[in-house]
Amino acid sequence: MSNSTASATTTLTATRSNWRIRRGELDRLRNLLNENHLGCSAVDGYGLFGRSRDEFEYTQEYLEAGFRIAANLGAPTVVTSIPGGSAEHPAMIAATKALCRKAAAQNLELAIEAEYDFAVGPNTLERFLDAVGAPNLKVNFDPSHFVRSGWEIENAVQTFFSRITHVHLKEYLPDRPHATRYTGTPGSPCTRMLDELFRLGYSGVASAETLAELDEGPENPAAVIMDGIRTWEHAKERIYA
Repeated sequence: MSNSTASATTTLTATRSNWRIRRGELDRLRNLLNENHLGCSAVDGYGLFGRSRDEFEYTQEYLEAGFRIAANLGAPTVVTSIPGGSAEHPAMIAATKALCRKAAAQNLELAIEAEYDFAVGPNTLERFLDAVGAPNLKVNFDPSHFVRSGWEIENAVQTFFSRITHVHLKEYLPDRPHATRYTGTPGSPCTRMLDELFRLGYSGVASAETLAELDEGPENPAAVIMDGIRTWEHAKERIYA
């Protein structure tokens, strides 16, 4: 929860086009991180079991590739989505247990991001985490998804706090442009998340997720988010001065 933590890490998104990334490309990425004194906080591979039955096997291979990329880059975590495909629930539980064992063998965590378009309601994620029961199955907390799903942010942080290992600093302000960029707005969902994590003593990674598009303006989105983090930190300093 400090500037150094937020600025000294990056998240790699493993897309369908690069999940069979070549060893030379991994070496290039690792060297790029080292040259800039950066670490990779997570490899982001979306869609555990996909949205249709025919994607069930494919997404398991996809995540196993993510494990190999993470281990090579020194990232402790691979992020995925809560299962939302059409496979039977017991099959998803069994497959997730197997994935967690494979991740643990490489000293990795598998973190689930509860995305709102997977219709994550009360207790859905809790039940899945409990059913799998793997100690290295964690939560990547993105406040924008929780608020869209109808959660009170403070309650969501409290519910999952013991499993939160990685956080997305991503905003949800539907009445404002560029709402994914955290700007330190007092009382916003992302600020409330940070306040509650701070109160509970969170010591993990806070990742500045931008979702920036080329037509979103001239500002550097990462710089905007870092300014938002500093705004939040300065507000905390005033409170505890």
